[in-house]
Amino acid sequence: MDQQVNLRFDWHQTAGFVVVSVYGKKYDPHSSTVELSPVRLKIHMFFPEEQGSFDLDLELRGIVNVSHSSASMLPTKLEVKLRKAEPGSWSKLDFPRQQMTKTEQETRKPAPTTEEVANDLDMVDLSDI
Repeated sequence: MDQQVNLRFDWHQTAGFVVVSVYGKKYDPHSSTVELSPVRLKIHMFFPEEQGSFDLDLELRGIVNVSHSSASMLPTKLEVKLRKAEPGSWSKLDFPRQQMTKTEQETRKPAPTTEEVANDLDMVDLSDI
């Protein structure tokens, strides 16, 4: 089983691009992946010597042009150059995800079934309208 590797990443921007850099040495570029959609960036870096991996999954603050974006797997870092769909400044790179505690996950109620929702509805007679 892969163990999680902790890496440092940062980002900077220009008028037309956002550049995300993940710093790590001795990762396998053939087993590492970058997935990009207009609003999401996923990075997986595999480290064979440690039998571990680093995963980054970000919901981006802005929209990017996937076909004009690129990734470079360099010896000391993985760099993703995201072309902004609209020029301008991003206040942050991503929208932070809410982390649920284990207690919150255990006490979370399941979504109601269709039957339960139907039983809770009040019937209204609309025939006189």
